[in-house]
Amino acid sequence: MNGIDADIDSLSGFSARMEHFGPFELCPHIAVAVSGGSDSMALTLLANEWVKTNGGKVTALTVDHGIRETAAEEAGQVRSWLMTRGIVHKTLKWRGGIPTKGIQNAARCARYSLLDDWCGTNSVLHLLVGHTLNDQAETLVMRLQRGSGPDGLAAMSAVRELNSCRILRPILGSDRGNLRAYLRGYKQKWLVDPSNIDPRFARSQLRKAGKLDCNDLAIAARHYGLARQSRDKATNRMLARFCQINAHGYVRFDCHDFLAAPKEISIRALGRVIAAVGGRDYVPRQNPLQSMLGKLKLQNFNGSSLGRCVVLKKKMAKQLFTGRVAISLYPLNLNLRVSFIGMVVSKLHSQHGLVFPPADCI
Repeated sequence: MNGIDADIDSLSGFSARMEHFGPFELCPHIAVAVSGGSDSMALTLLANEWVKTNGGKVTALTVDHGIRETAAEEAGQVRSWLMTRGIVHKTLKWRGGIPTKGIQNAARCARYSLLDDWCGTNSVLHLLVGHTLNDQAETLVMRLQRGSGPDGLAAMSAVRELNSCRILRPILGSDRGNLRAYLRGYKQKWLVDPSNIDPRFARSQLRKAGKLDCNDLAIAARHYGLARQSRDKATNRMLARFCQINAHGYVRFDCHDFLAAPKEISIRALGRVIAAVGGRDYVPRQNPLQSMLGKLKLQNFNGSSLGRCVVLKKKMAKQLFTGRVAISLYPLNLNLRVSFIGMVVSKLHSQHGLVFPPADCI
């Protein structure tokens, strides 16, 4: 997809964008995440028009996080608006406790989990979300402020895979002002989320600071995204050649080949492995990854932790302890056997390389 899209003012414009995500199955069932804000409302109406021409159907999904007292009322308003247009609407309720810190991150994780679960249960393969050009520009600036690496500066991708479905962002190149003009043309109202102006949140602070040059920022993110695709291919090749994944939950690298690779690719591979073993959605930031890579080059490296993982060299990784069972990593010509706490569970022949066990497993 291009970094900047033409104005949305017709079904043909939206259809052209959806072609980038195709091909779709016959009579596709599309889910749309809708909060009631202008972006997601415009996306829902556009998706409904598009799916009708393809013999399919749309289900609009609103997540009630229970954080605001008005959340249920807002979900009801969205349902009322969409039902008048013949669009099926479902409200998904978050049953978890409300955290005192990291509210937005917790809500986002819960939201995508609920949406993904619903799609899996209902055999829906495509989930549309309403991130726009403005969101993309803000994401790039916030990641710059946090010191993100080049991958992070690619901001949001147009496609992202979840467990049960794929997230599609067809209006990622659309300006919010154009979307609101589209809604006004259909005489469709929208809700205003108070969290968008809550000074506790970084995105709200950025919006208050002044207008961003969204076009230039989105183009920059686009360039970073193209570069990320190239680095992804190189990283995938490296992981396929030098990475050994064990069913016990740890990963081994050939240390020599790992450190001989270009620094940028080594850092990306290291980040991916740590995120996977540590059960994180995102890789660690650049600075700690670079620090870890530097430590690995030291002769007297004695192990270090990052992202809920511990990185060890073979000579130190003689035995890992999961809290329930112990795993021996030194080479013994014995058959695999399983026993209980305090006894060796596996006798594994270890290759030359690095060991990445989860931090809560030693």
